[in-house]
Amino acid sequence: MSKKTLTNEVGAPIRQDSASITVGKEGPLTFDNIHLFQKLSHFSRERTPERVLHARGTGVFGTFKLDNDQSAITHAKFLNGTGKETKVFVRFSTIFGGIDSSDYERDLRGFAVKFYTEDGNYDLLMLSSPVFTVRDPLKLPDFAHSERKNPKTNLPSPQSKLEFVSKQPQTLSAFTFVNSDRGIPASYANMNGFSINAFVFYNKAGQRCFGKYKFQTQQGIKNLIGTEIASADPNGAQKKMVESIENGDFPKYTVMLQTMTETQIEQFEQRFGYNPFDATTTWPEDVYPYERIGELTLNENVSNNFAENEQSAFNPANFVPGIGLSPDRVLQGRMFIYNLTQQHRVGTNVNQLDVNKPRCPAGFHDYQRDGNMALGDNQGSGPNFFPNGDPNAPQPAPSAQDPYIIAGSDVAVDNYDTINDDNYSEPRKLFLAMADDEQKRLAVNIADALKGANDDTITDAILTDLSNIDDKYLSLVKQALESDDIYRYLPQGSYRLTSQNATVELQCEASDADGVVREVSTSIEHLIGGLRYEHSQLLPEPADEPYDGFIPTGSYREHCTNIRLILTASCQKEDKSWQVSKLDITNLLYPSSIENIDGVLTIR
Repeated sequence: MSKKTLTNEVGAPIRQDSASITVGKEGPLTFDNIHLFQKLSHFSRERTPERVLHARGTGVFGTFKLDNDQSAITHAKFLNGTGKETKVFVRFSTIFGGIDSSDYERDLRGFAVKFYTEDGNYDLLMLSSPVFTVRDPLKLPDFAHSERKNPKTNLPSPQSKLEFVSKQPQTLSAFTFVNSDRGIPASYANMNGFSINAFVFYNKAGQRCFGKYKFQTQQGIKNLIGTEIASADPNGAQKKMVESIENGDFPKYTVMLQTMTETQIEQFEQRFGYNPFDATTTWPEDVYPYERIGELTLNENVSNNFAENEQSAFNPANFVPGIGLSPDRVLQGRMFIYNLTQQHRVGTNVNQLDVNKPRCPAGFHDYQRDGNMALGDNQGSGPNFFPNGDPNAPQPAPSAQDPYIIAGSDVAVDNYDTINDDNYSEPRKLFLAMADDEQKRLAVNIADALKGANDDTITDAILTDLSNIDDKYLSLVKQALESDDIYRYLPQGSYRLTSQNATVELQCEASDADGVVREVSTSIEHLIGGLRYEHSQLLPEPADEPYDGFIPTGSYREHCTNIRLILTASCQKEDKSWQVSKLDITNLLYPSSIENIDGVLTIR
């Protein structure tokens, strides 16, 4: 294999790339440092604007295989013909974190799929939650702003987040979901994807139905709770996805479709009491079950993260014949904002980049020309307007027209505020579907957030909303707010009874294989029934130097009423004291049992 020659951006060979040209060994640069100037100017422009939402993400390629022909409801070619395979690009992401934030923020996850079909690209933008945060796209910027840092201090603002929720009860279902265990999935392979929006499907005869997608993980649902969150690698979700594909352990998802006929849609609101196109709600699965249509396999990592992941661009307006727009207002708003975002972020010709361009046999032919970064031959010498007299120029295809969705003639055009619609049935269903221990963890997460906001007006408003959802939901959150119990993570293991005046406090440093300290756990005083316990396994006696070691994971049951958590770690003996860094642990877990046998307290 011949060696490649280093060149500049236009292909001219570079003599050397180790030093700039200077006047003498110690002198200034010269103005003929062409390679230097090109290199620096490119370097200063290497970043596209960060996504306003979904900045932190991981992209991979895969294959969708159709198991169940759908020609009865749609003539979309990638959904016709059992066994047909379609290449896809998938991008997973958190929503509100920046590009260098943690993969394990408590947040909804994005699950976007680009199908490279023979009729063009079809983009499906899903979330890990079955519901969206708002039902009117007018409130999407406000919701996003409330999740941002304080505009003055540039610090996270729990008060802003909760204040918006307290004034917009339409967010309660998503609020409940993100504060539950599923708010932090263990990996992208261990979560589901939901289309949230409803779409129109129509067959060759023009018959319509409406549908929603679900991508159900075949790896099983797994979430991070407890000390798993505090110790999680911030890059862990991306690392797990990349490594699983590299190792041939390809993540798979069962692709499912939930459908309703036009008649069922027309009768839905009268039957169930809410708008079927409200993105903050779901369709009852016991009445309209999901049916398997195929399987998604993720089997190829990107070869260059910037070119394929960062420059990937999704747009809910990218439909193919056989699938179209429904009256879902959030879908309509997303169609507008996503296209604007991608053209601002990447450029006018964003869809000419390899990761975004269609892979249909005939390619793409339109009358859009020019603009920044037009790639290829800019569609050659053909006319750039329509109609024209060129017999070889692209012509419209009337058969590709979607059936129109027409509102009744008696419908008035107005601003219809939906703030007083049913905001409580959906979060009630979600809460009641949780196991008891998950309900408790949800309540404690919300209570912690309310304590962090430290605003009685917001707390009262949230509690009022919870009272409209479910009495048990309200009761658990109020208990968590009022109790001094330790609801936070504490070490699991055996604790030996010592004297009441013992001064030993537990300290731990977690280090990686190279001995580099990654975090310091909280110091813990155990004051149960007025008696103090120390961890007999890790710290038998006060030490002359701070103790370094690992604390086992686990927690205390809620009825251990006299345990308290000290947030500042320290180790102390007589007049010697070592202060260690502070760690704020905000996630919760209940153990299965707690025993005191022969002076040894054991927590499991």
